[in-house]
Amino acid sequence: EALLDVYMPAGKPLSLPPGVLAALEQALRQPAGFASYEALRQWVKQTHHLEINYHTLYTLVRTRFKAKLKVPRPSHTKKA
Repeated sequence: EALLDVYMPAGKPLSLPPGVLAALEQALRQPAGFASYEALRQWVKQTHHLEINYHTLYTLVRTRFKAKLKVPRPSHTKKA
């Protein structure tokens, strides 16, 4: 029976408290959104007084929340 159990390694625990994660998820759902991951990092710093690495924040947003920061790019004027 023990051989049939699927082993799931614990991995490294998240460096952010659950309250910050919840606030971050709510902020990502806002229609205004964020222009860049650096702007999101500054928001976390200002609102929660936490320094978070850029790559850590990027990975967290993409893997845990399945979100992408999309910014409309300028289109060519002759394009229909």
